[in-house]
Amino acid sequence: MSPSPLQIHIWQSPPVSRSESPFLDRTASRQRLHGVLQRYEPSIEILTSPRGKPYLAHSRRFFSVTHCQGAWLCAVLATSGEVRDRSPDFAISLPAAASQVLGLGCDLEYWHHQHRAHGAIAHRYFTPDEQTLIRTAASERERFSNFGRAKKPTANSLKLA
Repeated sequence: MSPSPLQIHIWQSPPVSRSESPFLDRTASRQRLHGVLQRYEPSIEILTSPRGKPYLAHSRRFFSVTHCQGAWLCAVLATSGEVRDRSPDFAISLPAAASQVLGLGCDLEYWHHQHRAHGAIAHRYFTPDEQTLIRTAASERERFSNFGRAKKPTANSLKLA
């Protein structure tokens, strides 16, 4: 069985204004994401399977959050693969698209840094479920980035030794 085709979707809340569209178009072009990048309205209902995997309520498609910054949420979403009763743990693998999303995430981060006065605060715009999902994604990303790294000794740990 071949894997489901992937699409990269981004959310922004409030919705993308016209002044930001050229930025997204340039970013998509630089990351070679034209025809792949899609934008969703912020009013998205996110549910989770019994095993805790997030999916979109309206289309019942699973996705993996790959980046979030302020009110931007970047995710990879399968274009097919409906929720089936017998396989609630259907998961999406992130192949080469992950590096493209990482590049897109860096661009979004830079844009937010440049336009901090206009940046949005997540708790004002996202639902509690979306906030939980964003926090979970951030903690998983942090855990993964620290995997295999030795902790530096602190003054307290040296005293105990």
